[in-house]
Amino acid sequence: MALIALVIGASTAVVGTGRLTWSLVVSGTLLWSVVPLLQLLSGVLLIRRADRQALDGYFSTHRSWSMWLLAGAAAVLVLPDPGGALMFLAATAVVPIILTARALAAFCRDSLGLSRASARRRVGLHQVVTYAVVLAYADFAVALMPRILALVGK
Repeated sequence: MALIALVIGASTAVVGTGRLTWSLVVSGTLLWSVVPLLQLLSGVLLIRRADRQALDGYFSTHRSWSMWLLAGAAAVLVLPDPGGALMFLAATAVVPIILTARALAAFCRDSLGLSRASARRRVGLHQVVTYAVVLAYADFAVALMPRILALVGK
């Protein structure tokens, strides 16, 4: 959980400021530590028990998101116009979305002993809950729905 918070904190520091300092990493890590806590809650929903070994396996499915966040932060540091590339980078989020769903399904089959169909259903529920929380937070944080409605209304 701490590693995930650190990756998110460092990545958001770079994307938000275009630089990386210890103070930005520490403050970003502390501020974004709520994400692994929410992930823990959604993991218990998926696993249906608070088994330490199962939760460790569950948290390892975050790899593709961690790599995507770090790659995006690196792109911001090296691209001449990172602001112009942010929409392209955001569009590439489909890759960790798919890879995470596949990793979660494999985790459910291998670690939890679920059938393919049960694993798909449980992962589907998990992903719906996860992205509902993400969208609700984004709506609250940056007034997402009014912005979308303004774009659609034009």
